[in-house]
Amino acid sequence: MDLEQLNIFIKVATLKNFTRAAESLYLSQPTISSRVKALEEEIGVLLFDRSRSRELSLTEQGILFWDYAQQMLNLYNEFLQNINLEQNSVSGYLRIGASSVPGIFILPILLNGFKKQYNRVKTSVLIKDSAEVIDGVLDYIFDIGIVGYRESDPRLIYLDIAEDELCLITPAGLLDEKGFSSGDTVPLETFFNLDLILREPGSATRRVLEQQLNEIGFTTNDFKSIMYMDDLEGIKQSVRQGLGSSVVSRYSVEDYLTAGFVDVYNIESLILKRRFYLVYHQNRVLNIASMSFIQHIQDNIANQTMKK
Repeated sequence: MDLEQLNIFIKVATLKNFTRAAESLYLSQPTISSRVKALEEEIGVLLFDRSRSRELSLTEQGILFWDYAQQMLNLYNEFLQNINLEQNSVSGYLRIGASSVPGIFILPILLNGFKKQYNRVKTSVLIKDSAEVIDGVLDYIFDIGIVGYRESDPRLIYLDIAEDELCLITPAGLLDEKGFSSGDTVPLETFFNLDLILREPGSATRRVLEQQLNEIGFTTNDFKSIMYMDDLEGIKQSVRQGLGSSVVSRYSVEDYLTAGFVDVYNIESLILKRRFYLVYHQNRVLNIASMSFIQHIQDNIANQTMKK
C-alpha cells in the first residue's frame, strides 16, 4: 500500500467513477482501475460496489477504509507541513470551492494579496452554490470553502470574512410609471406583482430571501410568476433583456447599475443582509498552503478592522 493508492481510492470514492477520477488525476482509466484492484487484493476486501455501471458506491468495508485512508493522508500532510515550516517555505496545492458571489467578487481580491506573498502555492478555484461547496469541504474535495451561509455541523469551522446586502433589480425603467426611481424602497405589493427570476435551491441568496419572506408570512408562491436559473450572469442578462426581475447581491450588480442596464431597489419589510464565510473541516489536517491562506484572511480582516 502506498500514498498514491490512497489518493486514488479517495478520488474514486469522491467522484464515484473510475473515468472521472482518472481525468482528475491525469492518469489513464486502466491505471486507476488496476491500482484500486491491487489495493483491494492487498487488504483482502472489496472497497467498491461495481454492480451499477454508471456510478460506483462504497461497500461497508469501503466506508470504514475511507476514514482510515483520509487519516493516513492527513498524517502525511501534517508531516509535510512541519517540514515546510522548518524550511520556512510555503508551497503546495490549495483547493478552494466558492459560491458565486464571493467567488467572483471577493475571492479574487483575497487571492491577489495571497499570491503576491506566496507565489509558490498552486491554487484551483471551483465555483458552485453554497450547499455544494459545504458538501465538498465535508467530503475533502475542497481544502477551504467560501460561502454565503453557515450549516449547523460540528465538523465545520467558519471564519466571518465580509458582509453583503441583497437588493431587487428590475429592467431599466420598468417601475418608472409606478412612480419609483432606482434606489427607492418598493412596497411588498409591487414586489409580488413582478415576474421573479430565482437562483437554484442550494443558493445562499435564495435561502436568505425565502427566510425573510417566511418571517413575514409569505413564500415564493405568492409571486406573479417565477423562472429558475442557476447562473448569476444569466440572471442579470435576463433582467437586462426584460424577462423578469430578481434579488441579487449588491456586489454583483454594480457594473449593470453603472451602465444603466437595470434599476436597483430596496424592498419594504425585508432585511436582506447576510455574511460571507470561509469554512474548513476541523478534523482535517490542513496543509501549509491552506493554513497560510487562512492566516492571510485573518490578517486581512484584522487590518480592515484597525483601519475603521
